[in-house]
Amino acid sequence: MAQTAPAASPATSEEILELSPFVVTSTEGSDVTESTSGTLVSRPLEKTPMGISVFSAEMMKDLMVLNGDQLTKIVPGLAAQNNQTSEGAGGNQQYANRGFTVLPRRNGFAPGGRLYDMTGVDRVEIIRGPNSILYGQNDPGGVINFITKRPRLRSETGVRGVATASMGDYSFYRAQTDFDITLVPGKLGFRLPMSYTYNERDSKWFSNQVVSINPSALWRIFPNTELTFEYEYLEIETGFGALQPIVWVPPGQTTEVVDKNKRGLGRETNYTFGPFSSANNTMTNWTVDLTSRLTDHITFRGIYSRNNRDRDQVTPGGGDPFRVTPTPFFGVEQQDGNEISGYKGDLLAEYDFGPIKSRTVIGYEWNTNDYFFKEWRTFQNGATLNLFTLNVGYDPVTRLATRDTVASDYVPFPKNNYITNSIDPTNTLGGNANSIPTQVDPNNPWRLFRGPQRFTSTWSNTRISEVLSAYDDRFQLLLGYARGKLIENYNHQTKVKIELPSTPIYQVGVGALVDKAKKHMLFANYSTSYAPQFLLDINNEFLPPQEAQGLEGGIKSVWNPALRTTLTVFSQKRTNVGRQFNDQSLVPPRTYGVLSPGEESKGYEFEATYKPTKALDLRVGWAFYDGKITGASATEQFKIGRELPRAPEKSGTFSASYTVQGGMAAGLRLGYGFTYKNDTILDLNNGLNSLTRRSDEYLVHWVTAAKEFKLANKHAIVVRLNVGNLFDKNYVTEGFTYGEYRTIRLSTDYKF
Repeated sequence: MAQTAPAASPATSEEILELSPFVVTSTEGSDVTESTSGTLVSRPLEKTPMGISVFSAEMMKDLMVLNGDQLTKIVPGLAAQNNQTSEGAGGNQQYANRGFTVLPRRNGFAPGGRLYDMTGVDRVEIIRGPNSILYGQNDPGGVINFITKRPRLRSETGVRGVATASMGDYSFYRAQTDFDITLVPGKLGFRLPMSYTYNERDSKWFSNQVVSINPSALWRIFPNTELTFEYEYLEIETGFGALQPIVWVPPGQTTEVVDKNKRGLGRETNYTFGPFSSANNTMTNWTVDLTSRLTDHITFRGIYSRNNRDRDQVTPGGGDPFRVTPTPFFGVEQQDGNEISGYKGDLLAEYDFGPIKSRTVIGYEWNTNDYFFKEWRTFQNGATLNLFTLNVGYDPVTRLATRDTVASDYVPFPKNNYITNSIDPTNTLGGNANSIPTQVDPNNPWRLFRGPQRFTSTWSNTRISEVLSAYDDRFQLLLGYARGKLIENYNHQTKVKIELPSTPIYQVGVGALVDKAKKHMLFANYSTSYAPQFLLDINNEFLPPQEAQGLEGGIKSVWNPALRTTLTVFSQKRTNVGRQFNDQSLVPPRTYGVLSPGEESKGYEFEATYKPTKALDLRVGWAFYDGKITGASATEQFKIGRELPRAPEKSGTFSASYTVQGGMAAGLRLGYGFTYKNDTILDLNNGLNSLTRRSDEYLVHWVTAAKEFKLANKHAIVVRLNVGNLFDKNYVTEGFTYGEYRTIRLSTDYKF
């Protein structure tokens, strides 16, 4: 890491001039050896005493990891709890890590209401366990930090980048570019990653269109000061069917029936909701980052970020075709979104005291999340208007559907700009951030059914952390103390407000090289976290923040230049865990938050990279945990001892890459790998009668092939072939959707 500003010495045109100690210098290629998420400053992975993994944009591109959902196929132990990006349904991208929920971050900023496309992502850094000191409120499952691409200032003017065109089965098309331009050597740069993607799936009527534009500019105002502007635009338009297995309770029974195949909206028969279900998501983000090296030892960094998301989703609701006399469907439209804004300031002090190097960060962060929600339904004459009755030939003896659905089974929803022309005149609730129309169209059946609802949450974090290394990096010490404060949770409709005192957060990490050759580091790390919850209980009062603590230890080894391994064991627990509960006993049914007083998780993780030759690259990862619910309310004691939902306890990844070194095929890179996950319970609320709702245990294989053809002036063409789900495995994921069939995709890169 640089200790002073870059000197004005001669440099080559390829040299990247990095000023900020808060930024990893370069992540070109598939290997990333440094991270900033664990300590805020750039540090080598093998010298950071905590469980941490980094995945580069190049690796994700090779394996066709195009969005946040697909990240789980390369990260052992990571589970997608709701497949939101690839299915277009919106909401939070949400994961489970070590059995506990994780909402990801963008450049360290607070989560909530975000979807993730990899077009503008430089790398993904994953910290496991409750580490809140650097981020204030944080999920106990860890930190998943999407680090975005930014301009690389070089010593000569020029344009570098790549243009990619891809196509594949299921009408997959993708065009992507990434221009990295040095406008003024060492002073001004501009970068523009952007993409357009369209794809369909094996399910009828599914289509997904994604537009991602991510411009950024970096201006080195003075030799020791730089200003970065970033903007993100992401639009996802999806026409979708029901990509989940049908879950229902047959007449006269209390236990759920889950049909993964022929009954219900199953994969084999392709039953779906029809061509009139859609979700449109639009998200923007802009960030300003000022970094200044005030002296040779003191660096300041200030960031402001604002994220907006709007979702408009139309689906049928209420219907049930699996009766002798089917129940008809009516129209449901949900409009929601949020605005998350915040700023943070950090002051880094770097000093050497003999054999000891000290990096102290003092920081403050403030965030606010403004969330709104409305639901519209089709009404006529004061009653629910049914749009269609879906008859699939239900047989009450076999409890199977006897025919497939066709387009004539459906009636289009009467859209006609209904949201801007209609409102339920009996609804007088105001105060929403978005305006509500006042006129009524008697010929339009759509009426406001629920909302508008608006919630605002504001929180802050004041922190101090120390990254200390001593005696030629033989000893590493992480120390952190923070005060996280929930300034307010405010329900604008009920006027309910929660203000809580600040919560102390701690972290202590120790690492020591235990051999003379400095190849093996033993480490231990203790950390705590807290996270405000935006769930309301049955009385419309906010649930209290959840808190967690974790202890991990292990060994990081660099056996030789070819072999690196990390083994981590851990134990962690959390309290006041809020989950959404759909209460069908109420009329009409309601969804509200309930508390699970206690959960715990214990296990281990192993990762290894082996490169015995220039040609061969092997990577393996394995994660195991034993998680369970340890506390429950008086009416839900049956949950105690149950497993944690949507979080497979066993998961593994493997990849092998071989590059041909000679002959006509020189440079041809062949890859093979697989992802494994065991089955897990799918009901996030762990209901009394939902134990049959489980994912499948699955082992999914993939293969890749790539060949680079070098051109003049350091230009090149790369041709890639990617085959996913090689053996066409039929399975239901931990995100409660069907896994994709085998996919074949061909890509061409032009590098310049």
